[in-house]
Amino acid sequence: MNKLGKKGSIITILLLISLILVSISFIHVSKAETTPVLKPSFIAYSYWGSNTSPILAYPGASFLPLTITVTYLGPYTLYNVTINSTITYPLILSKGSSIPSLYIPVLTPGTTLKLFGLFNVSNTSNGIYNETLNIKYTIFKTIPETNQTIPISQFTTIKYSVPILGYVDLKLVGFKTNPPVIYAGDTAAILTVYLVNQGNVIASNVSAYLYTPSQLSPLYLGSNKINIGYLPIGTPVNISFPLEIQNITTPISLIEPYKTVQIPASFNTTAILVIKGNGINESFNIPIEVKPSAYFIATQVYHNSLTQGESNTYLTISLINLGSATSKFVTVTLLPNPVITPYVSSSINPLIGVETINYTVGDIPSNAIFNVTFVISASSGITPGTYYIPILVTWYQPPTMTPMHQVIEIPITISSSFSIGSFSKISSIDILYLVAIIVIIILIVMVIIGRRRKH
Repeated sequence: MNKLGKKGSIITILLLISLILVSISFIHVSKAETTPVLKPSFIAYSYWGSNTSPILAYPGASFLPLTITVTYLGPYTLYNVTINSTITYPLILSKGSSIPSLYIPVLTPGTTLKLFGLFNVSNTSNGIYNETLNIKYTIFKTIPETNQTIPISQFTTIKYSVPILGYVDLKLVGFKTNPPVIYAGDTAAILTVYLVNQGNVIASNVSAYLYTPSQLSPLYLGSNKINIGYLPIGTPVNISFPLEIQNITTPISLIEPYKTVQIPASFNTTAILVIKGNGINESFNIPIEVKPSAYFIATQVYHNSLTQGESNTYLTISLINLGSATSKFVTVTLLPNPVITPYVSSSINPLIGVETINYTVGDIPSNAIFNVTFVISASSGITPGTYYIPILVTWYQPPTMTPMHQVIEIPITISSSFSIGSFSKISSIDILYLVAIIVIIILIVMVIIGRRRKH
């Protein structure tokens, strides 16, 4: 029995030793299969431009350089490392550019890498956007039991932020017209607008377009569109648009003479200024006012019968201010032409004679009528008919006292030198002489006829 007991104890001890050895071997195998347990670690960030010359990206920008910085934290040495970036909204690769990528044969812990790309930015809102880096690498593992080193390819992704914080903030800070006040009857003006970029980046590829209402139009083809290019930060920029003012009129009915005339009308309208560019699409309403002004027409023209070559004939013209505004310091000037000229007596000083063609009237309110009189002469070599002599009406228009003028054509009738109407200008003494001559001629004719009858 003692022998059997000893044998059983020995077997038990051997079994325990075998179990311990098997456990130890499993522990070694387990360690070999799970080593290493730490994974390679990376961090990444991006910025626009360079360290020495950073720039702000903004919606709508184009051809902006982006630098992506990647730092490998370890803990192992990596091999055959390939890094490339996915590109998602709002980034768009610029034309001719390739996706940022990099290949490193050996990458040790603590190494910093840089990737570069050229991008356009979509028209989006400001903010921080995330992009992804795809990293593929090879790591070598050693199995302690066999002391073998095997390559293992692995793949990981990391996020990096892309800041799009730049913005353009265009403001219309003022506008003006030249002339400063536009009056009814003006035919052209220049509109100048003042823009300021209150954003934090320079506006680029900027153009301005002026949409005009029916009362206005570009002075010439293309004058309502201007390519500005760049708008700096905080500096006012002025742009000008030459405009044609359409002939907007109001009908006025006259009693004497009975007719309807069209006079320039005042009006209010609005032009729309549209500014476009990279990330810019703004519009501004610009009110434009055309104020009322004086407007003159000739209602009546009086003059004696005027024959070819006749001089010293009085011409009286009735004028009325049909405009809805008062005119100040009105002057009417007779403008000579080759057919009809002002008459100046040879006995009058030429300097004084000049004053005979200028008629100072003074202030003429709306709907007021006044007369001006000139002395005229007709050319001797003209054919009888109706001719026109121009008069120039000048005045100052309140409230700006802008000098204004208007030319009015006055009809003059020239009759033949031998017309019956020419007798109306013969004096009474001349008529007596003429009658006496006629009577004498008649008596002579009667005497001659009487003598012939006797024979």
